[in-house]
Amino acid sequence: MNIIEELNNKNKKLLTLVGQEAVIVNDIYNQIHLQRKLQEVEIKKFKLEKNTDYTHIKSDTQNTSLFSHKSIYIFSTSNLNYAREAKDLIIELTKNTNDDIILFHYDKDDIKAFKNSKFYNEIRDLSYDVFALQPAPYQFKNAIQARAKLHNISFDSKALDLFITLIDGNFTFAENELKRLNLIYGGEKIGLKEIAEMISGNAKYDGFVLLDQCIAGKIKETKKILGSLREDNYDPIMLNGLLSWFFKPIIKMKLDAVDISAKKLEDYRVYGQSQENSKNLYKYLSVKQIEACLLRITEIDLISKGIKFGDAWNELEKFILGLCRIIYRKKAGKYEY
Repeated sequence: MNIIEELNNKNKKLLTLVGQEAVIVNDIYNQIHLQRKLQEVEIKKFKLEKNTDYTHIKSDTQNTSLFSHKSIYIFSTSNLNYAREAKDLIIELTKNTNDDIILFHYDKDDIKAFKNSKFYNEIRDLSYDVFALQPAPYQFKNAIQARAKLHNISFDSKALDLFITLIDGNFTFAENELKRLNLIYGGEKIGLKEIAEMISGNAKYDGFVLLDQCIAGKIKETKKILGSLREDNYDPIMLNGLLSWFFKPIIKMKLDAVDISAKKLEDYRVYGQSQENSKNLYKYLSVKQIEACLLRITEIDLISKGIKFGDAWNELEKFILGLCRIIYRKKAGKYEY
C-alpha cells in the first residue's frame, strides 16, 4: 500500500496511525521518509505528553522552511490525555493545509479506547486511518499475500501454505523472510523447492535433515546436527515452525483414525522424505505423545516470540533429543506406550 497515493486518492491530509505492530508502523514511517527524499519535504516531529509545551509546538508548525515548500508533521503519543490545545492544532493544521501532510500516531494497541475518544470523533471525517495490529488468524493469509506482493514475490498455492505454516503466526518474522526471498528470488515464481531452500539457508545441515535423523532414532547424529545448526545461527522460529507443520497432520489423522497414505499426506502439504518420517511417527507414537509434542511446540513458539520466559534453542534441543530417545527405544523394542 502506497500511503501517499491513498491519501491523495481519498483527498485527505491527515493520516491516523493506531497501534504498535512493527511491520506496519515501520512501513508507514519508511514511506514518509522516502517522500522527504523524493520531494524535499521537511519533516517536523512532536511527542505529545500530558505536560507538553503547546506554545513551542505551535511556533514550530508556523515556521516555514527556507528550503522546502511542503512539510510533514508527525505527532506521536501513547496517552490520549495530552493538552487540548495540541488536539486543536492538529485539527487546524489539517483543515487549513494545502500541500502538507499530518501524521498522528497513537502507539498503543487499544483501538477501542481510541475510537471512543472525543478526539477521534472530531477527526474521523478528516483522517485516513491505518490500524497497526498483528493480523488475526483469519486475516493472516491475506496479510502475507499483501506483503509478498509489495516485495515483488509470487508464491504458488502450495508454497504459500507451507510458508505460512513455517512462520507460525509471527508477522515480523514473516516480513524478514519475505525480504530475504525477494533478494534471492525477486520476480520469480516461488514453489516448494524454493521454500525448502529458504529453510536450509547457508547452514551445513537443515531442519529436514535434523528431522530425518531424529525420527530414525539416531541420537548421536541428532546431537551433532543440533549443535551445527545452533552454531550457524539457524533461526529457532523457523525450526519450530517446521516441527509444527510436521506434527499437525499426524495428530489429525490419529484422532480421525485415518489410514496414513501418500495421497492423504499430500492433502496436508507433506511431501518427499517427510512422508516417510510422518508414517514412522504415526506408527511409533500414541495420540497422547503426539499431543504432548504439539503442546511443547506451542510453548517453544511463545518463548521464541518473547511471550514466555526461556531460551528457545535450549528448549528445542531438549524436546528434539527427548523425541529421538523415545523413537530409539521404541525401535529397539524397549519402550511401550
